[in-house]
Amino acid sequence: PLLALLAAVTVLYALTRLAVIGAVMDAGKYPYIPPAARPAVAIAILGYYVRHALLPWGMAPAPYHPGLIDPERPELWIAAAFVLAYTIATAVAYRRAPRVACGLLMFGVALAPVLAIGAPMKVLILDHRTYLPLLGLAFVVAAGGRALDTVRGRSLAAGVLASLALLTWLRLPSYGDSLSLWKLGIEAAPDSDYAHNNYGAALMDADRFPEAVTQFREALRLNPSYDIARFNLAGCLEYLGQRDEALREFETLVERRPRDTRMM
Repeated sequence: PLLALLAAVTVLYALTRLAVIGAVMDAGKYPYIPPAARPAVAIAILGYYVRHALLPWGMAPAPYHPGLIDPERPELWIAAAFVLAYTIATAVAYRRAPRVACGLLMFGVALAPVLAIGAPMKVLILDHRTYLPLLGLAFVVAAGGRALDTVRGRSLAAGVLASLALLTWLRLPSYGDSLSLWKLGIEAAPDSDYAHNNYGAALMDADRFPEAVTQFREALRLNPSYDIARFNLAGCLEYLGQRDEALREFETLVERRPRDTRMM
């Protein structure tokens, strides 16, 4: 009965999450990903989440970049290794500890709506999307409670909790303001165009326009089609009195978006 209830919770949880932030079919709301490329994207996303749920050091607010799905770079193969390990652990747990398997399964099912299998999200990886799926890992820990009911087990748990508390304490200052958050973002994921754009926007809010220009240019170097970064760059250049350069950026936007009346 307990396993049946947990299975029901997993299904209802996945449906709720799907209704809130996921989609089944691609409606063209966000950038299109060819079907043949989606398995690699899903592996990169799930592998990133599994890896940082186990080893939370080095997480970034918005770490996705094309290099994560490039087979010639190690990131994709590292993600695939973590996905394989997660799959094997779930299968082994199903035979030996079904309650643990249920928790692991809940973690994966809850993430399924945001893996770009059916429809992509606007930003493919955001660390806060793991917050609710981590409930599945809480079930795993609870199911393994007997193993912790020893001096060795309690010592191990205390060490893990102390390490996680230290990592949390080290990262908390990064959430104090947008400048700190997105500075962390580009330090942890220097190839993320989204992080560079957001750091540039935070610099604009702080009236640090020359530095913001540098960030927007880097975002456009990484992704020349990033129209929001180009719009922000044009605004910065206009504010700095570099009108000719600003007009060139706006002209590029008009060429790219001929039907967007906001560009006129």
